[in-house]
Amino acid sequence: MSTKTATKPIVRPRRVKKPREKRELEPFQKMDYTYFVLVLVLLGFGLTMLYSASFPQALSKFGDSLHFIKPQLLFAGAGIVIALVVSLLPRALYGNKTLIAVYTLFCFVLMLYARFKPVNQGGADRWVTMFGVTFQPSEFLKVAVILCIAYISTIDYDEYKLKPHAEQKSAVLNALMFFESGKSMTSRSTLVRVVLWLPTVVCKFFGMYTLNCVILGLACIVTIAQPHLSGTIIIFLVGTIMGFVAESKKRRVFAQVLVFAVGGLLAIALVKPEYMSVRFQNMTDVESDITGATFQTYQSLIAIGSGGFSGVGFGESHQKYAYIPAAHNDFLFSVIVEELGFIGGVVMITLFAVMVVRGINIAVRNTNRYSSLLVFGITMQLGIQALLNIAVVSNSFPNTGISLPFMSYGGTALIIQMIEVGLVLAVSRRSQLK
Repeated sequence: MSTKTATKPIVRPRRVKKPREKRELEPFQKMDYTYFVLVLVLLGFGLTMLYSASFPQALSKFGDSLHFIKPQLLFAGAGIVIALVVSLLPRALYGNKTLIAVYTLFCFVLMLYARFKPVNQGGADRWVTMFGVTFQPSEFLKVAVILCIAYISTIDYDEYKLKPHAEQKSAVLNALMFFESGKSMTSRSTLVRVVLWLPTVVCKFFGMYTLNCVILGLACIVTIAQPHLSGTIIIFLVGTIMGFVAESKKRRVFAQVLVFAVGGLLAIALVKPEYMSVRFQNMTDVESDITGATFQTYQSLIAIGSGGFSGVGFGESHQKYAYIPAAHNDFLFSVIVEELGFIGGVVMITLFAVMVVRGINIAVRNTNRYSSLLVFGITMQLGIQALLNIAVVSNSFPNTGISLPFMSYGGTALIIQMIEVGLVLAVSRRSQLK
């Protein structure tokens, strides 16, 4: 009798449902809204005070009280859209070395063009007109310096290691023989290798920081040659601070500061010796020429003093009625303090300070070195420019003509600043913020 062996039933493994992957958040949900809202508050506050400061001059000169605020509103709207579009750019685009190099070269060409074919505005020859638009090339150069220093400081040093010493010596000897014998092909290829190694030699023995110093030095030279003292100071301070943050050997930074300080004084003495002396003299003795050179600063101090603690009221400024020249531009802060008082001035300064702190927070919490340095440089540039503007208006620094970020009248400068905001937002989307 045959016995049937019981076969075990085939148990098919149950399908395990894979957990559905969480959809990646949209880019606008990732960016740092705190920073963006701070910029929008500064922009809105600036537009409001710009209208208050500009309508007397607009009404008397052009018969339209909205003459200055209408184009500024258009630039502000365009700037917000541009900032949001730039915030979507990948790091591969705004960190592309070819684009950075071309943009930097373009900025230097613009600076030279402004030096030899300037457009005079407000007594300063630092403007150019292209395609019907008048702007300061130094505004573009500030961004170029930040991009260059951020990129150069992130280059991998391992890429610049030299060949073994014996091979270098042999290549150099062969190259020297090429000049004497006129041999081709083999010696020529050796010469090409030696020429290509020259940047490597410089980087090996002097460090990549040398290249940063060269770019920063050239930027300062072409800016002071206009002359544009405040622009030169901003570029120098931003470049030096970025170098201090990026470079581990601090003695090189201190050496750079010393060399650039001496070189800057010599450059000023050679370009226009009286340029600095007159401005410092006007700062130390503001009552020396209140109907001429110090008129603007003197009227600004009257406006600040008239504001008191709580101000004379929004729209009630007296100094903006033909007393303060360019009240809607470089000296907007004096009108703010006159109308809103000490409280209004403190609120505005606090907004800038919080924006700077938030920008540094974004830079610190980003793991990419280039992105971190880029945001840090942009944050320092905007913060230093705001600080210098307030210092000029309050006669704590010589009157050199410097605008207040996001607030002073000027479309091109506002668009550039909003592009910088867009770059910060682009980096913030890849930062781990608390």
